[in-house]
Amino acid sequence: MNKLISLTSAILFSIVLQAQTNAYDPEAKKILDAVSLKAKNAQPFAVEFSNRLLDKQSEVDETTEGKLIVSGAKYQLKLGTNILFSDGKSIYTYYPELDEAELRNIEDMDDAMNPVLVFDMYKKGFKYKLRGEEIIAGKKYHIIDLFPEKTGDKPYTRAQLMVNKTTNELYSFSTYFKDGKQFTLTLKNFKSKVTVNEKDFTFDVKKYPNVDITDLR
Repeated sequence: MNKLISLTSAILFSIVLQAQTNAYDPEAKKILDAVSLKAKNAQPFAVEFSNRLLDKQSEVDETTEGKLIVSGAKYQLKLGTNILFSDGKSIYTYYPELDEAELRNIEDMDDAMNPVLVFDMYKKGFKYKLRGEEIIAGKKYHIIDLFPEKTGDKPYTRAQLMVNKTTNELYSFSTYFKDGKQFTLTLKNFKSKVTVNEKDFTFDVKKYPNVDITDLR
């Protein structure tokens, strides 16, 4: 479960940002503002992603596939076999392989784990700097570093984002944690204005009658 939380934090933080610089780079802010606006105008949106965990100390190098659906304050996040459902007020984290689920209030979760908030998180509590650009498969990407202003209570030290220069869409970001782990999120198949159903954001207890639910509210 801790592994899922770490991966989720990296993902929703990835659709976010962080860094360790002494400046608030205005050029970087323009790009981040464009990414934020693009995501807001695309709702409801769905995006598939791959998330790579690299831990040299433990010799771990593994990739997990996932999918995220966002509509207003609601979202569904699939990470491997596990699924998070949020109706905007509470969050169910469902572990099908364990037949278990955890229920939490939104306000009890770190903002970095809420994909509804992450696109605006850079506006408060973070520094940012445009580092340059990179060309991948003929496409140009901005490279932006972000650092939390206060790192003491954060498990991560910085993140690096890659943003498509033409579409202002987030391509990837790497999050660097204090324990030496690195998560690299690569987004794929971004779809805007998708059709959603309220059931997409609700954990139906009737559908999973044998699941052991732990209420952490």
